[in-house]
Amino acid sequence: MEPQIRENCPEIKTQTIDKSKFENMSADEKVDYVRDLVIVYPQMKLGFEVLENCMNSWGTSAPECGCILGDSRVGKTTIAKEFLCKYPDYDEPEGVVKPILYSSIPCPAHIGPMISQLFYDMKDPFWTKAYRNIGILTLRLYELLKKCRVKLIIVEEVQQLVDQDRKKLIRESSDWFKDLINKTKIPVVFLGLPDSSKIFIENEQLGGRVLSRMELKPFQYADKGFRAFLYVFDTQLPFQKMSGLAQSDVWERIYIASNGYAGFVNPLLVESTKIALNHKMNFINLPVLAHAYNNKLSSFGPNPFVPGFDLENAIKKVKKNTIK
Repeated sequence: MEPQIRENCPEIKTQTIDKSKFENMSADEKVDYVRDLVIVYPQMKLGFEVLENCMNSWGTSAPECGCILGDSRVGKTTIAKEFLCKYPDYDEPEGVVKPILYSSIPCPAHIGPMISQLFYDMKDPFWTKAYRNIGILTLRLYELLKKCRVKLIIVEEVQQLVDQDRKKLIRESSDWFKDLINKTKIPVVFLGLPDSSKIFIENEQLGGRVLSRMELKPFQYADKGFRAFLYVFDTQLPFQKMSGLAQSDVWERIYIASNGYAGFVNPLLVESTKIALNHKMNFINLPVLAHAYNNKLSSFGPNPFVPGFDLENAIKKVKKNTIK
């Protein structure tokens, strides 16, 4: 059966999960389970919609393209990989069918290495074959995309094309992607840091195709979704008892620790799970979170989980920084 995106509603309500599945799992397996755990929240769902809408335009005269931009650890890669699970590769007598090509811009970025990376991610056995003529290499890529019936291309690390404001590279790469879209009728979704938008400004024709745009942002302190996100995460942990991650005095400390970035919450809770299991505990508490913070996030600042931490003052600073 085709794997589906995990639809964990980020609303505070009772979540049912069969905890018996953890009984025969080792501690390492439980930690791996938490490491792979994905809680889908509203912004992620919007990201899925961007990808789905673009994919549905495949083969049309003017396929709709998109971009999902945002800071590191905000969830761009998670969205792409979860969506990829919905449309896995599969074999047919004629060869492998690859509905989605997921790739990234190499560093340092140049047109030739960028195309080679696409071949590599297509699992083409001749991806190292060098061509001096970029045009020939591009035509060969078009044929491979058609053969594998690719319906969507997701390209990460687009900021590599705009780093140091290399205008020649921006123009060449944006022209290359524009021709790719026009000639293959395959939509492209670009993922990158916020500055990646320069590539669409530099090339108006490409920018005119990239209509589905969104910027992922970390949870805001006043956003009830963060507390709900932690509640759902708590229900999925491999413990018989709830850890109270969404309770006052706990969720606020986790917010201070992660600054609202889901990508920092996961390693904190993975490490906390590991520590709790090593100590034969059946839940995560503040001392465990404090230990986990020291192990994984201590470079971010004072440990918000230790006794004596001035939580009230830290919250005031967060609120002040969010005032526009």
